[in-house]
Amino acid sequence: MNLPVELIVRILCDLDLKALHICMLISRGFSRIIKESAVLQYHLELLSEGFIDGDEHTHLSSVSSRHQRLLDLQKSWFELHPRKKSLIEEGYRCTLYKAADGMWARGYGVRDDDGPHVWLHTLPSITTGRAADETSHTQKLENLSDFVVDPSQDLLILEEELLSPNGVTYRFHLRAMSQNTRHPEAHNDFLEYALPSYTPAPHLDEYSIIQISENLILILFLINNLEELERSVLVMWNWRTGKLLTTHDGDQQVISSFALVTPKLLMLSEYYPPRNSADEWIQEYDPCPCLTLLEIVEQPDATSKLKHAQTLLFPRVDPYHTWEDRTLFISDFTIRADPAPMDWKNNSTTFHSPFHSDPSHRIFVITLKINLIDGLAFEDYNFSICIPQKTIIGSLDRGTKHSNSASLGSPGDLPPAKAHEPYDPEKVYNDGGGDERADYLYQSLSGADSSTSEADDLIWEEWGEDGACIATTRAETNVCGVYGTRWATLNESGTSVIVSDFSPYVVEKARRSGLNSQSAGQPSRSIVQDSPADLTVCQTVFDLVSVGNLPRVETTLKLGGPAGSVFMDMDHILLVKGEDIEVWAM
Repeated sequence: MNLPVELIVRILCDLDLKALHICMLISRGFSRIIKESAVLQYHLELLSEGFIDGDEHTHLSSVSSRHQRLLDLQKSWFELHPRKKSLIEEGYRCTLYKAADGMWARGYGVRDDDGPHVWLHTLPSITTGRAADETSHTQKLENLSDFVVDPSQDLLILEEELLSPNGVTYRFHLRAMSQNTRHPEAHNDFLEYALPSYTPAPHLDEYSIIQISENLILILFLINNLEELERSVLVMWNWRTGKLLTTHDGDQQVISSFALVTPKLLMLSEYYPPRNSADEWIQEYDPCPCLTLLEIVEQPDATSKLKHAQTLLFPRVDPYHTWEDRTLFISDFTIRADPAPMDWKNNSTTFHSPFHSDPSHRIFVITLKINLIDGLAFEDYNFSICIPQKTIIGSLDRGTKHSNSASLGSPGDLPPAKAHEPYDPEKVYNDGGGDERADYLYQSLSGADSSTSEADDLIWEEWGEDGACIATTRAETNVCGVYGTRWATLNESGTSVIVSDFSPYVVEKARRSGLNSQSAGQPSRSIVQDSPADLTVCQTVFDLVSVGNLPRVETTLKLGGPAGSVFMDMDHILLVKGEDIEVWAM
């Protein structure tokens, strides 16, 4: 205690929430310093709400002003009361759209009289002090098929799809978002990947999912056959150097989506597609949906390899159901989370923020849609599984060996993946029959390390019952948004928005403040632990006894009119109403 107070404050700022509370209990001197220090009070609030401090160039230079701004933002979210509303007219009148951090981006992927365009709408923000703005970029591309933006790096990536008799080539143009010219940090104008495929046919549909994290750009190429996912391959580049780092497929499984849990940990959603010979699988078929965790390991040659870290199994399809004469398949298995984790270096001068959500305090929402066809009858089941990041990280040191499926075997039974080999049109990849490029896609393109003969898989009872939850059996993927520990969705009619917050500090705050009964124009709030109704629906498909034990605060607000979709970021809710976007600044 003979140290200068300023030095003690510096030391205490390096402690976590639990350690600070212990310091307040064991020492009156520490307790007094913590209560009287504006820096430590702000630090405590950041930790309690799952935030980290922003960069030093923010417009809010003083600690007290940042602290107050954080309190105001959290109050707005807790009460689900936006402080400002605005409208982007015809903001949903487009064929392509993205919700980025503090931005709504939209565009056209087909030619019109003026050529393809991308519109970038900067959202008004009370937290960062930004005003609304709009920029339009004309794109001189043959076929703009998709795009993605990263405001923190002033990065705009345009995907161009080039068709040929030999397959599809995807070209990814690396642009500065502000200037629509080549990004000054990119070594190449574009990245290119040739995707071997069947000869283009009406029943085939090829598309991609793109995600950016610092130097990495990860792209998942998916091929649907008659609206059913048949094949997929994940490709990873360093977009600054233009170097292809690795490629990976799921071998006998298909990869339906992915997310970065940390900058070095990748999570894939995978399942077994139905086999072609119906008499082999109809009665016992189990798609075995799972989350595969892969560690990104840098190699001496500046490439990367993907090393298997863990597999989280979902509840298995109930074996006591009679599936004979019924077709069961997965039509959606998507991971939703906020943008890929960063170090928050914030290179852009436009999007400085006084604080950010802590990448280690996030929720992942997995949408799983299972379809059952029985003759002319059609049933579909939508499950939303919510998983905190700490559950995923905590699973890495656990694992017992289990059989994934009696009929198909587990991922641990698969042969070791082969190293990536570029496609060679002169090489024969089969015995002469069928399409050689198609057969090549079924070969392993993976740099994944499968050195063990058996995977340490975790069944749902080991990781999900206490660390996750099946929060709803109604939500559709395209109507929900996720950011930090919050998950926003709409009710079935689209007339109410529901925000679920899985932060334990928000749950405790709700318990202390009491719950509200909804009155006209006011939100209702409830603490939800599990749902017997959801368990009943789950048991129609899965063999399980619990939907999980993960408390959350659900806040519901009736809307002035029905909405079709909802997006969100740290301080915005975006509601799609027809062709317009209603913007709530929180």
